[in-house]
Amino acid sequence: MAQNKTAIAFKAMSNGDIKLNVANENDYRQISSLLREIRNGQQECPNNPNIEYHSYKIKSDRKYTFIIRGLPASTDPNDIKEGIEEEGHTVVSVTNLMKKITKNGVKSFHKFPLFRVEIEPAENNKNVFKLQSLAYCKITVEAPCKTKTIPQCLRCQQLGHTKNFCSRDPKCVKCAGGHLSQDCRKNQRAKPSCVLCGAHGEDGHPANYKGCPAYQAKLQATQPKALPVVERLRQQPLPNKLVNLNQSYANVAKNTVAPMQQKISPPQASPVTQEPTIGDLMTMLLQFQYTFKTEFDHLNERVSQLEKLPSYKQK
Repeated sequence: MAQNKTAIAFKAMSNGDIKLNVANENDYRQISSLLREIRNGQQECPNNPNIEYHSYKIKSDRKYTFIIRGLPASTDPNDIKEGIEEEGHTVVSVTNLMKKITKNGVKSFHKFPLFRVEIEPAENNKNVFKLQSLAYCKITVEAPCKTKTIPQCLRCQQLGHTKNFCSRDPKCVKCAGGHLSQDCRKNQRAKPSCVLCGAHGEDGHPANYKGCPAYQAKLQATQPKALPVVERLRQQPLPNKLVNLNQSYANVAKNTVAPMQQKISPPQASPVTQEPTIGDLMTMLLQFQYTFKTEFDHLNERVSQLEKLPSYKQK
């Protein structure tokens, strides 16, 4: 009788790590337990006794999170907890959102009228968005905003995971040494070193610096920036029309700009039935876009030719 095999997919990453994808939650927990035992010395691993790894929180372990807007910042979190539990939910935590500010050299925290609430996953979780009042105040329940930053582990300083699921060797955010950041004995005036990109000395920066080349490369790979308008025009395919780039600028302007100006000139007074339709306006817009791109490319070509002339180089 054939036994069911566990489906585990292996993938070698560019940084030398091996990524494991499991089929179900049970496999995830078994592999995590085995790796934890190897890491703690409870299991032998002859090939790699000092194995390092990190994982992620699975969906079933994630708490249902939402934001309450409208309550005063001075509201007692216990009152919020009691009010939500009366609606049939199990509250895990209630946190008042705040921001750290520095004024005249004094650091303090500014509390916002916003509360982040976590409840246990259940079938009635979405009912929290129907709440309109709490603690005798009118409220609005919203989903938390998705952050555009990349998570960074406070233990190993690597990008893409958090310290709660990291079993890698610690790395310092200041000196890139093999210790936790709070245990660093580096002089505060000394230049920091980055464990991500290797920058040190005069060009050094801490590993949590958002301008780090490694962080920016990761950010660009996951959230590419929108192209400028001119670049998008360059990449957009042109209509099926032959363009002779060897023509002079005067001939091109005569043959293309003049007809375009005639086509997009303001319509003359006419009956309502003769006014341009949306389709006509779109056609004129496309014609203008085509002419603009053609002239831009031609002008760029002419400038490149002028730069190659000996007289231009002498100047």
